[in-house]
Amino acid sequence: MSSRKNIAINSVLLDAENARHGDKESQREIFAWMTGEEIGTKVLKLAAEIARKGNSPLETPAVIPAPEGAKKPWVVVEGNRRVAAYKFMNDPRLCPDPKLRKQYERLRANAETPIASKIEFVIFENIGAARYWIETRHGGENGGAGIMPWGPMEVDNFAARFGARTTNRPAVEMIDYAFRKGLLRQEQYKSVPVTTLYRLLSTPFVREKIGCDLIKGELFRVADEEYFDRAVTTILSILASGEKTVTDLKTKVQREKFADGLKRHGNWPDYVPQTALKVKFGSEASEEVNEADEESEYFNGDLTPPVRKPRGTQKPSWARETIFARNKDSLAIPEEHLKAKNIVAELRRLKTGGAKGTPIAVAMLLRALIELSTNRYRDVFSVKVDQDFHRQVASVADHMRTRSFISVDQHALVIRMSRENESMLHVKTLQKYVHSDAFHPTVDVLNSLWDQISFYVGACWLHSPTA
Repeated sequence: MSSRKNIAINSVLLDAENARHGDKESQREIFAWMTGEEIGTKVLKLAAEIARKGNSPLETPAVIPAPEGAKKPWVVVEGNRRVAAYKFMNDPRLCPDPKLRKQYERLRANAETPIASKIEFVIFENIGAARYWIETRHGGENGGAGIMPWGPMEVDNFAARFGARTTNRPAVEMIDYAFRKGLLRQEQYKSVPVTTLYRLLSTPFVREKIGCDLIKGELFRVADEEYFDRAVTTILSILASGEKTVTDLKTKVQREKFADGLKRHGNWPDYVPQTALKVKFGSEASEEVNEADEESEYFNGDLTPPVRKPRGTQKPSWARETIFARNKDSLAIPEEHLKAKNIVAELRRLKTGGAKGTPIAVAMLLRALIELSTNRYRDVFSVKVDQDFHRQVASVADHMRTRSFISVDQHALVIRMSRENESMLHVKTLQKYVHSDAFHPTVDVLNSLWDQISFYVGACWLHSPTA
């Protein structure tokens, strides 16, 4: 059953579990996604159409009652993008991107039709009541203004919301894991062909080379994390680039040759098989697999009910109170570098999360530590660097690699992070943390960053030309 009602835009929350973007922690994160490079221009174009013609009578968003304790009474379950466009035009301050914010201000000021503060919504009792109509709407390419057809990843994300999964679920889990962990760039995230990746994962030989397995239709890691991450990064990057297509990986022989070639040419060391861990960034479930579960299962239907219950979890690696694991930094900073030593001492005391957390202070001190460390190495080895901080880091990493102070993989990680606008190694990130209301460092981001970059900081202090 459903009903219709005019509801104030300000009374509606955007859907944090929307199939297009997956889980988001807050409205602020959703606003950032709605104005990001993937979809920001599309939301703006939709807003421009609304400002010119008003809301389409053929596009009525849907809501359900918000959970108890929510700040607003309603949650959008269909029309997230359209409602976001209305929110940005009603209150451009909600738009975290300064350039787009100005464009929303212009749309509001020059609208040919008044920007409604209330629009009609379809009201469903709950997400289950809306499910059939949402799936029908997005299940095929219907065309029409304002419709963005779902691909395999979006279909699977929506299925997962109900505890179900599609055949492609293991591939989606791998892509999501890589993106959340920073192994995959934003532009690569949507470029990986999900069905082609699943075709690879359905081949036992390929899974063995990657260091993973499929158990009851879910993706598990059986290699050590370093090996697995290297394999995942390599394969997903190749698929995202289009270097290998479904035609190249059509047969079992082609897929096995592809995986074997990657391992041999990449000089990947052999790994010792470990207890299978569910692949999920930040909280890999430490589920010991029974002998009856060892045989992989594949699901040929569109949706398959979950058949397995987790038997316990372990804390994610970043789930700690301070930036340094066990409150130790293992940095060999000489006594004469007093500022760097004081920064490390303060970072030991400050908490990254919780009620007493000071993540902004930690972010600034961590950035200062990385910069001082980079400067120390640059000066000691007379490395010629650019003025921009992220390019300085890249130059130092290049020099470290020539001296074999860091590995090939470590060098690649630093270079990748120095090029990404959202990384702490990029100068724009600190500026956003200081000046933008939409960007806030979080405990998982800060602790994970240190876990990834600590080797670089340590190498800056450990080596010298005479060592």
